[in-house]
Amino acid sequence: MERERRFLGAADAEAADAFYPGWAHLMAIVGRERGWAPPTRAKFADMAGPEGAYLVGAPETVADKVLRANEALGGISRITFQMSTASVEPPAMQRSIELLGGEVAPTVRERSFTK
Repeated sequence: MERERRFLGAADAEAADAFYPGWAHLMAIVGRERGWAPPTRAKFADMAGPEGAYLVGAPETVADKVLRANEALGGISRITFQMSTASVEPPAMQRSIELLGGEVAPTVRERSFTK
């Protein structure tokens, strides 16, 4: 099982722009408590980028990252999407969940079982 932060939008930039402010706020609080450096947009971009751990982006971007992780790890039986860490407006979160179930999940199933 893999568990990381996720948020979907219609496009990569839209998802990142919606998710970043809440992520930065939360990471600043946690970072102060633990002595970490303040969060930056560059650090977030690294974590949400092609080689990063966060699944933040358009449905195709997220599906591609899930499939790459599946291949790299020799198969993933399940992924838990933690979708509540950023202060995202409820309609955007609802849309993210719809994109996950309506676009990402079917794409991952189709592409992972057709190899």
